Amino acid sequence: MKHLFVSLLLLSAATFAFAADDATLQGKWNVHLSVMGNESDQQCSFTVKGSEVGGECIQGQRTWPVTGKVEGKTITWQHNGEYNGDSLTITYTGKLVAADKFSGTLTVAPFGVGGDFTAAPAK
Repeated sequence: MKHLFVSLLLLSAATFAFAADDATLQGKWNVHLSVMGNESDQQCSFTVKGSEVGGECIQGQRTWPVTGKVEGKTITWQHNGEYNGDSLTITYTGKLVAADKFSGTLTVAPFGVGGDFTAAPAK
C-alpha cells in the first residue's frame, strides 16, 4: 500500500510539472513593466503552437503583434512599440515561477535600456 501511495504521489508531481510547462501560458495575461523607474501595464494574449509563441500585446490604444518561443518554463517574446515618435522593439525573457505567474527581464532596442516584468493571468 505504501508503494502504491508513493507511486501515485510521484505521478501527480510529474503531471503538475508537465502542465506548468505547457498549457498555462496560453491565454490572456496582465503584464506589469518597470523600465528605468517608469511603471506601466499591458495585456498580452498568447497562443502557443509547439514551441512558437504568437498573439498580441495591448498597451493604451495600440495593439502590437507578438512573436516568440517557449522552451520548458522559459518564454521569450518580442513586439514593436513607439516612444515619443521613435520606433522600438521590446524583448522579454521570463520564467514560469508558478502556474499563475511568470516574471523576468526586458530590453528596449535601440535605446539599450532594460527593466523587469511580472505577469499574471487576466481575470
